[in-house]
Amino acid sequence: MATFSYTVISSLPPAPTSSSDPILTPEDGLSVCIPQFKTQQDFLDLIDRLVPYEYVEPLKSPGPGYEILQMFAKVFERVSFAVGRTECQGFVTLAHGGYKSRGEVEFYRPNSIKGAFTLLAGSIVRARKTNREYVLLNDLAFGALDLQKIAEVQAKQADFQFDVRGIVTDINGNFLEGEVDELRLPLMEPPFAEPGLLVRQTTDIDRGQPGSLDQLGLDRSIKRFVGEPDDEYRVRVQQFPDTVSPNALVRQLNSMLLPLGISYDFIETWENDYCGCWDAPAGAITNAVWGTFNPTQFVFDDPRADPPFHNRWMGPDDHIGGIIVVLPSVPAFEDLGFVMDDPAVTVADHETVFGRRAHSAYNIPDTIDSELALQSAYDAADIARDAFYLQIYDLLQKIKPAGVFATLELEGQ
Repeated sequence: MATFSYTVISSLPPAPTSSSDPILTPEDGLSVCIPQFKTQQDFLDLIDRLVPYEYVEPLKSPGPGYEILQMFAKVFERVSFAVGRTECQGFVTLAHGGYKSRGEVEFYRPNSIKGAFTLLAGSIVRARKTNREYVLLNDLAFGALDLQKIAEVQAKQADFQFDVRGIVTDINGNFLEGEVDELRLPLMEPPFAEPGLLVRQTTDIDRGQPGSLDQLGLDRSIKRFVGEPDDEYRVRVQQFPDTVSPNALVRQLNSMLLPLGISYDFIETWENDYCGCWDAPAGAITNAVWGTFNPTQFVFDDPRADPPFHNRWMGPDDHIGGIIVVLPSVPAFEDLGFVMDDPAVTVADHETVFGRRAHSAYNIPDTIDSELALQSAYDAADIARDAFYLQIYDLLQKIKPAGVFATLELEGQ
């Protein structure tokens, strides 16, 4: 008698084979939450324990019938996995930042009549059944005789819904193709070089996860700072509301700036006596000891160097109740500007502790790979660096006491 066996081949995103298998490896400061769930085998074992032996065994051998129980067990595995994912997203201690699903696809063509060409990064492939789209990460060069090439693609959004299976084999040995099956937007050099190019999915596209930690933070009006890792962001989200007092401002600034090694000055104008000085005593300004003269007072033609922050004419808002945070000019995050006759030569010369700055097109040596050099432009700026300062300014506005003027100043400006 034949022994029946049935395995569910699902079009749903791939699930790990056990609750101990990792879903995501730490990357780019993201934390990992591994959903705890019951596998298909766990549910089949439960059936064996609860259902009488004389009922279950004939369904297994000679059968048929056991395949129905296998199907139910597979369904409940998926339900259990969904519950585990919900748990990972619902609690600040377990939640994590978003990550876009990645995997490999194969681009192929029926013949090499069209010769060599390059499929450019940014080309879009799609799973037609579900309309999920993925972006080619790097340029893919086809030689004159190449018929197929493997390349990595990334989902357009950060969510595990973009996890899709690659090629799988059913119980009869038949191959079932992956879901990604359409080259939706082919960007080529030269343009339209190979109209017969096709795509198929060879491996699982997985590791996607939504930015659940960011959403929990937004629910509390706490945004993630640029480049802030999950663990540091989680600490801020978990804190009780910490606002209004000067100490609250200092604690928030410390949590953001100290991990980056950035120092700052916190000035309360009503305590530091920021006011004007008329008819100052002779020699008081140039006296190295300052005598009894307050070094924060404003005087005309002040010879003192800046920093430290001083010699500002306060207005009615900031003189009576003002807070000034003075920050240094931090290194480049991704500065696209340039200067003529830049003395920096190597790629390392253009790197900073926070990122890098662009090469001057007039100063790039022939020995440097142009792909390693950040392209500069006229009237360009460091948008990421500007956003970093803007986030600090927004932070001050959110947690400052009502009616208090708070602003941000850069050293030497």
